[in-house]
Amino acid sequence: MQLSLLVPSLRRVLALLRKFAPLSASGALTWHGPYFIERGAWWPTRFVLYQDELYCTAQIGWSTPMLVWDRAKGTVSFRGQMSFSTGFRDGPELWSLILEQVERRLRSAATNVAAYNARVKRYVPAASRVGKIRRRLTWLLASV
Repeated sequence: MQLSLLVPSLRRVLALLRKFAPLSASGALTWHGPYFIERGAWWPTRFVLYQDELYCTAQIGWSTPMLVWDRAKGTVSFRGQMSFSTGFRDGPELWSLILEQVERRLRSAATNVAAYNARVKRYVPAASRVGKIRRRLTWLLASV
């Protein structure tokens, strides 16, 4: 897969993220994204827009792969590596899967925030609810 094929998906995801209130707006806009769900495991995502760059991360097991989209140059790069224990491929294949799911969930949430939040509360697995820090990652949306 070519990196340039990720750019249209990144544009759509950023446009959808902007429909929701960011967690912080001081210097950089930050959103906790919807979970990336694969093989029954729920992995949190996060998006940070700083100047002309969008930083996308996913916590997958012990790994936190990062995609960086430089909007001014139109380039995509990857930082961080996947742990061998996760079984995921690194790079464009992984981010294509993540962005596809994130976009689908953001569209669903934009249609009806209350219904989306109720669904997340109902289905988020117990392992993702453990502890105060993890609970904040359940990604309940606030519309703008």
